Amino acid sequence: MLGFLSYPGGKVVVGASTLKNMMQIAFKLQTSQIKGGASWIDQDCYDVVGIPPSQPDSGAGNPQAFRGDPTDTQREMLQSLLTSRFGLQYHWERRSGPAYLLLQGKNKLQITATTSPAHAPRVAFFINADGLPNGEAVGQNISMQLLAKELGTNLGRPVLDRTGLVGSYDFHIAASDAPELDTSYMILKSVARLGLKLKPSKEPVDILVIDRVTRPTEN
Repeated sequence: MLGFLSYPGGKVVVGASTLKNMMQIAFKLQTSQIKGGASWIDQDCYDVVGIPPSQPDSGAGNPQAFRGDPTDTQREMLQSLLTSRFGLQYHWERRSGPAYLLLQGKNKLQITATTSPAHAPRVAFFINADGLPNGEAVGQNISMQLLAKELGTNLGRPVLDRTGLVGSYDFHIAASDAPELDTSYMILKSVARLGLKLKPSKEPVDILVIDRVTRPTEN
């Protein structure tokens, strides 16, 4: 997935993205919070360009050439686009299920206040040449809420930020000498090395349930 790009004036571009990825961006969700739909919503990739109406606030609060997270106005525009182009119909449910709580750990935090506040937020967990997660993790201008969202995507269950940390942070932890076959376990170890921890829990979570969706025609 190329990701979300935002331009002055409010134009948005989502490149090489599945419908589920676009729904994550448009509704501010983790993958595990989207239920239903055919298999193609996780497989087919699309390039989407959203052009806002000529409104004075279409680019409000968005001075950067690009960013990693849309404004509320841009989310609404993407939601409308998904409804009109994909025929998306859905409803919300509140379900209790497995989750993680992102907490501060006992060790010193290995994160620092960001030195690049204008940079698009970025977080990545790396793998080695054999395809194994190697424990290396990088974050730039990342909030704990966004870190929780990325962790949820990698771990396949909701992650709720309970760190109490505000603002955005940078971090880089080096690769481990002992890569793990289990991706989830390696991510848990990487989080611990940041001075944070993930506590298994059962929490009520908002779930978007897809009632109807269709493949779009080209335009």
